[in-house]
Amino acid sequence: MNQENDLHQGIRSAISKSLLFSCAGVLSIIVSLYIELNPPNANINYWFQRGGSVAVLLSALAEYQLLKVNPDINYAKSAFAAETEYKERYGRIFGFAMYLATGTFAIGTLIWGYGDIPFIETWK
Repeated sequence: MNQENDLHQGIRSAISKSLLFSCAGVLSIIVSLYIELNPPNANINYWFQRGGSVAVLLSALAEYQLLKVNPDINYAKSAFAAETEYKERYGRIFGFAMYLATGTFAIGTLIWGYGDIPFIETWK
């Protein structure tokens, strides 16, 4: 019973950390866009791109957290009752966390690569 509680705690912890990392990645994009649009001085450029790179790093950490518990939630075809319980209990939030981390990774990559293009004229 104690081992099962530890597994539940590990799954909850990994999903919570993943959501925290993903939300921090989204926040880094928002903050960097704000800084880019409202610079405290004229010498600040490329902050939006930097926010994209931070989002990529944080979403990679989020994905890593989810990979640690993926075998416990998304098991291979098996009829074990405990595994079915994990899928039913954590499958939905796990899927949401996975989509959020992947989406943040993709958007962060696009911003990192092309985030300077909308602001080129404002830097001149």
